[in-house]
Amino acid sequence: MSSAGARGLMQLLPATARQLAADGAPPRAEPALEHVGTNIDLGTRLLARLLAKYDGSRVKALAAYNGGEDAVAKWERRYAGRETDEFAELISYRETRDYVKAVLRNYRAYRRLYAPPSPATTRPGSPPKAPFDMMAMTSPGRAEASR
Repeated sequence: MSSAGARGLMQLLPATARQLAADGAPPRAEPALEHVGTNIDLGTRLLARLLAKYDGSRVKALAAYNGGEDAVAKWERRYAGRETDEFAELISYRETRDYVKAVLRNYRAYRRLYAPPSPATTRPGSPPKAPFDMMAMTSPGRAEASR
């Protein structure tokens, strides 16, 4: 349990869990928030709802998950039109800013480790023949050998 009263793996506030139940998730008792399956179910429902609300913006969804939707609304007004990475840097709650950056960093690391390989990187091909002729490879108008 966090100092703010958030519970379980997904760190959900009981009020948030009750709101999710009102939005169609099965009602859950507060002690059930400490059950891993229930906590993950409700946390992923919340994250999906926030991603939909913010048109797929991971930065805004994560900021709302951690700092609240009211705070994100304030930042949207204050930083309207900013690029996503700049928006993340301008989040005024340090804990939320650090949370967003850490989750996105971990997301990228997990994608590198576990995402299926892209077809572009798995096509068979042949590398250039050695020894490499750097002049011919880097200077389009110059095709003579550099040895």
